[in-house]
Amino acid sequence: MKFSCEKSDLQKALSVVQKAINSHNTLQILGNICITVKDQTVEFTATNLEIAITTSIEANVTSEGKITLPARLLVNYISLLKNGEIEIKLLSGDTIKITSRDSETKIKGISAEEFPEIPTFTPDFTFSLSGEVLKKSIERVAFACSASSARPVLSGVLFWVNGKELRMVGTDSYRLSEQIIELVDDLSEAKYIVPARTLQELSRIIEQKDDIKIEVSKNQILFSTNTTEISSRLIEGSFPDYKRIIPTEKKGTFTVSRSDVTLAVKRAGIFAKEMDNNIIKVELSNEGLKITTDETEIGSGNTLVEGEIEGEGEMVALNSVYFLDILQVLHSENIRVVVKEQLAPVKILSEEDDGFTYILMPLKV
Repeated sequence: MKFSCEKSDLQKALSVVQKAINSHNTLQILGNICITVKDQTVEFTATNLEIAITTSIEANVTSEGKITLPARLLVNYISLLKNGEIEIKLLSGDTIKITSRDSETKIKGISAEEFPEIPTFTPDFTFSLSGEVLKKSIERVAFACSASSARPVLSGVLFWVNGKELRMVGTDSYRLSEQIIELVDDLSEAKYIVPARTLQELSRIIEQKDDIKIEVSKNQILFSTNTTEISSRLIEGSFPDYKRIIPTEKKGTFTVSRSDVTLAVKRAGIFAKEMDNNIIKVELSNEGLKITTDETEIGSGNTLVEGEIEGEGEMVALNSVYFLDILQVLHSENIRVVVKEQLAPVKILSEEDDGFTYILMPLKV
């Protein structure tokens, strides 16, 4: 095995696949990147048995072959080389020699025969999304998933395909985020749960200009671009019937500047963190949106944000951290805060009305 390529191409490929490597792997081989050289292409693959990432680059191939190398060592070493052409050659055994214009080193690897086989499958259905749409949707939904493994289905994002519509939904049972996306293809109804971590890594890898092909089987999902593939296991189980908690009626709606209310919630949050559940009180009034906290050991906060109200005012208690989370992933100039009654879920919408809904469960005070 022998090939040469530009350092920039090699470094980019390694940075993509290393995202699949878990630093707490119990098997040494799972800390390695598998390098496959064939034709005029070099393919890089890494996996933690839950997620697998494969990407490829064009190279000047002298001879074909396959080897796995320790990811951390390889990534760190390549990052310290000067820009220019790099040659990688497999010596006897499982040792490679890396030659650049001013250095030469040897790294010991492990035979590619020990590397786990990446599962292949025949998809039940296939559809495509633009990188821009998928990245925005992941940003708006995945953060609302649970970080706990107590209920695995809540650690993933529901993909609900029905006709020409895809709903992506994340919830930890205290808040819920839903993004509706229009599809080109008319697909039969199907529901599956994708690990939030898979989607977050996917979002870091893909670019807005990419076209993403999505293939799904009973227990696997594959996201593909022209050069990169990310495959993942799906989460087994039934996602909660979330639509029943989304308010269909409203008592009052307040349209407010997103940046103004973000600053107000941040200020209130300084005092709210001294309380259980980071409680702030949000009240829709004729004067504006009032955001207050109760008296704490360090003080209290009281802010009025001007806006437009429709209907009657209402006061609800919310978790300031959960409120701030959504304000930081929406990018519209204004948002709409919709309330029904004091103990009913609060709905937060983007003024752009682009298929997005965020639900916050109120707190008892």
